[in-house]
Amino acid sequence: MNRASSESASSATPAKKPSTFNNTGGFTADSIPQHHYHLGENNFVVVSDFGNVLNVNIRKFKANENGRIFPTKNGVSFSSYVWESLVTEMDNSSLPSETGKVVVIRVTLFLTSSWIEYAPCVSLQRYVTKQDFSRQFLPSVCVLTESE
Repeated sequence: MNRASSESASSATPAKKPSTFNNTGGFTADSIPQHHYHLGENNFVVVSDFGNVLNVNIRKFKANENGRIFPTKNGVSFSSYVWESLVTEMDNSSLPSETGKVVVIRVTLFLTSSWIEYAPCVSLQRYVTKQDFSRQFLPSVCVLTESE
């Protein structure tokens, strides 16, 4: 037998905290939202709080015909712990490297440096373990070029 609850269903379910990354309306170059940091070109770092977990997203963005800027699927996301390791490694490395240097950061993130058509490019690539315990490299994202 089911008992009727004196509380409504909406009050029994805690309100979800909105993500600071899911900005569906986009933004303009003159009004970059809080927690968004422009790296140059179409690259932004976005610090998001989703499910009470702090994440750092380095992502390519694109502008529509009205000048509104939206995130693309091209990017990497990682914890603040990995971010701190990345910052430390960037401080200790001379990038871009003439030798195509690869730096492993906390086993899950690869920082690579290469020259593409005589221009330096620094890329990030995630290395993930899937549910079936297989491992996979996700597509890399070039986050720093000669003009940046």
